[in-house]
Order: sequence, then C-alpha cells, then structure tokens
Amino acid sequence: MGNCLTPGICLDVDGGIWVSGFLAGKFFRMEDGGTVTHEVDAGGKRAVACQLGGADGKTLFCLTFAGSMEEIAQGNMFAAVETVSVDSAAAGSP
Repeated sequence: MGNCLTPGICLDVDGGIWVSGFLAGKFFRMEDGGTVTHEVDAGGKRAVACQLGGADGKTLFCLTFAGSMEEIAQGNMFAAVETVSVDSAAAGSP
C-alpha cells in the first residue's frame, strides 16, 4: 500500500476491511493477512475515511480532501463525501 495512513476503516460481511490510504490517495479492501483485494482511487485527492452503508449496505461512502497538508493545518477545508458501489455489504455493528 506504499506510504499511507489508515485513519478510517469499516468491515464487510465477507470478513474484509476497507481502509483509507490518506497519503496514497486510495481506499483499499483487505482480507485477513493483509491481502489487498480492491482499490478505489480518490482521483488525486486524499483518502480520509470510509464507511459502508446505503439501502443494501453496498455503498462505500468515501471522505476525501483536495488540498495540501499545509492547507489542512491552516483550516482550509476542501472535503467531500463521494460514493462507490462495492460487492460486499456492510457488517453489523461490532
């Protein structure tokens, strides 16, 4: 996954976890042992956090940030929530 942090994660019913790769600008689905099975590119933005939901639980809500680290520190916010359809539904609450 290269240089990335994972501040936001969520679980799916098939045992996978979705993590946000802040520095990589991608959201990753991983299985037990760290195998990456899916990647969602944030389109040149920072990948901040993610959550599965929607009517069928198969919508990945992706919080993205379009800006530099300096702009974050200055309080300039260019954030958005974007969505993508995925194959595995959200797991129930732990």
